[in-house]
Amino acid sequence: MMKKDPFKSFQSSPEIIRLVVMMYVRFPLSLRNVEDLLHERGIDISHETVWYWWNRFGPMFAAENRRKVNQTGLTGEPKARKVSYGKRLPREPFFDRGARACGAHGL
Repeated sequence: MMKKDPFKSFQSSPEIIRLVVMMYVRFPLSLRNVEDLLHERGIDISHETVWYWWNRFGPMFAAENRRKVNQTGLTGEPKARKVSYGKRLPREPFFDRGARACGAHGL
């Protein structure tokens, strides 16, 4: 089963849409500032288009970025696998319902 292309019905390229949305999200710019910056670079779109693309594609780009960070970490290198010791680490003190310290020291 093929995934549906979310950019199919748009005349602008996916790279331009991604650039616009990421500029608006990443930098503290208003919609009109993004419009002006793109106009200086020869891309003629309105601030309403920026808003529409941000609402339509912003969650999709955020999910992609979140997935990439979860897989590689912020550095871009693969994450080391975590070692699981069960619910708590050995020799870690814990508190029972009586709020007394129990565990490693046997108090």
